[in-house]
Amino acid sequence: MEPNQIVGLVQNLGHTDPVIRSLAADSIRTLAATLSMGDADRTVNIVLRLVYVSRTIETLYGGCLMFAELCRNGRLGEHRLNTVVHILLRALECDVSHVPIMAANVRDAACYACWAFAEAYAPNILQPFVEEIAPALMATVVFDRETDCRRAALYALREYNDRGLLPHAFPSLEGLDVTSTSDAFINISVYIAQFEDKALYLINHLMKTKIRHWDIAIRKLAAEALHNLTPLAPEYYTVVYVLYDLLRLTRFTDPNTCHGAVLGIAEVLSALAVRAAQSNRTIRNIVGQIILDRVGRLVPRLRSHQSPLSEQACRYLIERCSADIMEFLNEEIRDEWISLQLLAGAVV
Repeated sequence: MEPNQIVGLVQNLGHTDPVIRSLAADSIRTLAATLSMGDADRTVNIVLRLVYVSRTIETLYGGCLMFAELCRNGRLGEHRLNTVVHILLRALECDVSHVPIMAANVRDAACYACWAFAEAYAPNILQPFVEEIAPALMATVVFDRETDCRRAALYALREYNDRGLLPHAFPSLEGLDVTSTSDAFINISVYIAQFEDKALYLINHLMKTKIRHWDIAIRKLAAEALHNLTPLAPEYYTVVYVLYDLLRLTRFTDPNTCHGAVLGIAEVLSALAVRAAQSNRTIRNIVGQIILDRVGRLVPRLRSHQSPLSEQACRYLIERCSADIMEFLNEEIRDEWISLQLLAGAVV
């Protein structure tokens, strides 16, 4: 098959017509089963160039599916694994608002390719890459927006487990049901986070991708997940890295990022307040006055934006934190918090 035909197949996987997408997928499966190793490697070269040069969601989807099918048919050389794995890791985080269905297809195809890797390669060949693949799949299992993607990631992880590729300290995957998005975010994430350093990885994933998500429902769930994961993380990490980074995100001009960061601050402070009470301390003993001052100043700063989203975020922050931090705020800011608290109606 000529290079331009391969490019056409990959691009057609992102076509608006589902019939054309289906035909392209069938053609890729047929092609992958018939290529020689030499032709397959040349095909991988073409697809890699296409993915790196065009950087579109459609080509990323096509590339993931092509890699999966070549892998299933024993046509993806071991020397390509390092490059392809990093493309798949990028694909697992593909989530954009303007084409959410296609982005979900990309993540699903990446999970399929990860599963195909576990099926196709001997454990000793794949083991060096498991340290990156397994946590990324784990985060997809609990934090993906789409049920199909969470299930695909769980299926792939189980394959790695069955092949003896996962560490002994990895949580048991038997009986996990990731049908419910809220349950996956709020409960299953806590179950997984209890093993080794999984809590820090999951918190970092939330901070990197979900707290600033385009879907407000996901931002809310991400904040609630941060609340539940905070008790499992070292105190210094939560204060020095998580809270300071969330405060930094409130300076972003993107309203979704700012909104999610404020929700995250509210939930993390709420969780730390519980920890403080359990150890006969105050929230100031844990986070320090500097952070409390910066949190207090968030309300007047954000309200000056005169944005409904900012107003909602301020009310949420006050609802969750006022009882714990109000006494540590200066009088002027405290008065503004109180006045907004009195006016508060519907909370986010």
